[in-house]
Amino acid sequence: MPRLLVHASFGRTIVEPVERFIMGADGRVDIFAIPSWDGLILVRNDGAWTLLVTDADGERVPWPEEVFEATVRGLHSVG
Repeated sequence: MPRLLVHASFGRTIVEPVERFIMGADGRVDIFAIPSWDGLILVRNDGAWTLLVTDADGERVPWPEEVFEATVRGLHSVG
């Protein structure tokens, strides 16, 4: 499966496309911080990406690309 490994000053991140078509969405991408493997699930509906919050009954939070770097930095600071 194709993956993108990003080497940034704050840590390494894997961006992994999971599926093009899934139930309830038009695609899914997982993002993981290395080495902690803390992750995020992004799903696409109607041309917009949303962050799937798995611990809040499947709530979907808008996720514009402008917040990508801040979100990934936060993911690295959790571990």
